[in-house]
Amino acid sequence: MPTEVPITVLDELAAGRCPDPFAWLGVHGGKRGRVVRTVQPQADVVNLLDREGRRLANMERIHPDGVFEAQLPGRLRSYRFGIEEAGHRYALEDAYRFGSSLGDLDLYLLTEGSHEQIYRKLGAQIISRQGVKGTCFAVWAPNASRVSVIGEFNGWDGRRHVMRLHPGSGIWEIFIPAEIGRAH
Repeated sequence: MPTEVPITVLDELAAGRCPDPFAWLGVHGGKRGRVVRTVQPQADVVNLLDREGRRLANMERIHPDGVFEAQLPGRLRSYRFGIEEAGHRYALEDAYRFGSSLGDLDLYLLTEGSHEQIYRKLGAQIISRQGVKGTCFAVWAPNASRVSVIGEFNGWDGRRHVMRLHPGSGIWEIFIPAEIGRAH
């Protein structure tokens, strides 16, 4: 399955330097229908799973440094990744399938400096999105060219959870599901 992603973008995604990873990762429509993409540089194999853990498709490695892609079957919206690495198998939720946790009003007030509950928007907030528990991370870093969340949960790898920049505000944000590393 040939990808519709330019090689320069694949290189940026694989290196964690893509200025807008949400434009390419997660679910996207294209000429061939809906596809899902992920960056999993640690993985030997990535499978697309349904909510019950059944394999829907083998994801194709479209970049040697761990960018994978698969056709998304039918009207499916909720999925997981089945990861195989170094003899271990586990399932992951896709952080890039979730929209922004910050609304237009939040962004306006944060940018203006008048948000009265900034402590509820910036930093790390434990929340649920689409029935999935996790943590929303949001920081103000107007001069940054990239911001990632790293920790033991992703092998301290800054390529795996690159945050979304909200242009004009300097605010970077991502929701990371809590269900990391469940065996499948």
